[in-house]
Amino acid sequence: MENHRQHIDNLMVAGNIWGGYGKNNRGSTHFAWEFKEMADTWHYYGVNWQPGGYAFYADGELVGTVLPPEMKHLEE
Repeated sequence: MENHRQHIDNLMVAGNIWGGYGKNNRGSTHFAWEFKEMADTWHYYGVNWQPGGYAFYADGELVGTVLPPEMKHLEE
């Protein structure tokens, strides 16, 4: 989960990426959802990581799903 767009666009972002932020960066997808402030100001995030894909949760609600990536050997 990343919140770099929370204060600009009122969005949270999540997804499945690997390989860092350089030339080896890969990802299957990412998505955004509207940020909602909670009464107690705490937020709870989770990922149900299964062989068939990943389900992302924010504050007890399903916010997105991602299919598993095709795992490739990344050359250095």
